[in-house]
This record gives sequence, structure tokens and C-alpha cells, in this order.
Amino acid sequence: MTIPHKQKVIRYLDVVDPLAKRIGAVNTVWRHAGKWRGSNTDVDGVIVPLSKAMRLAGSSVLVVGNGGAARGAACALTDAGAKVTLTGRSIDRVRALAKFCSSEPMSREQLKGRKFDALVHATSVGMFPKVDESFFDGDIPAEVVFDMVYNPLETLLIKRA
Repeated sequence: MTIPHKQKVIRYLDVVDPLAKRIGAVNTVWRHAGKWRGSNTDVDGVIVPLSKAMRLAGSSVLVVGNGGAARGAACALTDAGAKVTLTGRSIDRVRALAKFCSSEPMSREQLKGRKFDALVHATSVGMFPKVDESFFDGDIPAEVVFDMVYNPLETLLIKRA
């Protein structure tokens, strides 16, 4: 399941995994025993590799985005003890998500001069076919960069990082 359906699909499912229900986003849907089921693999998809690269508890993590992928990442990172800051293209949606997952909302302008231990990019910026785009025009404000864009494998954000 991908953009923009991760949140909307929940209303059509018969069974939703408790974690996906709490997050409010599903990215995997299947049919079993005559029922449509949904779960969220974004949580493990972010937490497992990041925890191999760094200690999450107490770290500062910037999550870029406000859709289903950002929602899963932000909730998981907060649960892991990270201090999560959220930013994105729609500051109103960023504020709503920040309130939902006990994070700090921040506008692009407020990011200037800030540094984070890690950055999780969870928007479609840089995704095929618009591979020449990046959410950040200049410096990347983190030591560790995790891009949830999967096509292309090496995004402009990753190249700049």
C-alpha cells in the first residue's frame, strides 16, 4: 500500500493489526479466511535499520512528512524513546501529526541551523519520475539519513547526504 491510501484504506478492512490501528495507517493488505486484513510494516522498516546505526532512545530525529509513512515512523520512533521533530510541506498537517504522536512540529524556516542525530524522509519528494527533487535545497540537517522513497534506490537526498 502506498501514497495516498495508507490511512484511507482502514475503513474498508475487516481486521486491522493493533499497531496499525493505533498509528492509523496500513501499508500491507491481504485476504485470509474471507476477510480483508491490514498491518503496518513501516514501523519495523524504520526502527530495525536505524537501531543498527544508532541508539534511538534519547536521540533527536527529524521526520519529514505527514502522511501514513511519516505517521508510522514518528509513532515508532517516539515509542523507542527518540525525541521526534516533524516537518513537512503542510504545517497544519504537521502540527496535527505532532500532537497525535507527542512530537514537536517545526516549519522549514525553523529548521535553519538545526542539527539532528537522524533524518527520516517520508514524503514522495524525489520519487520517480521526479527524481531531480529533494525536500532539502542545501545542507542535510542530520548525521544519519533514512529515505523511505524506494524508487529510485539512490535518491537525490541520499546522494546529497
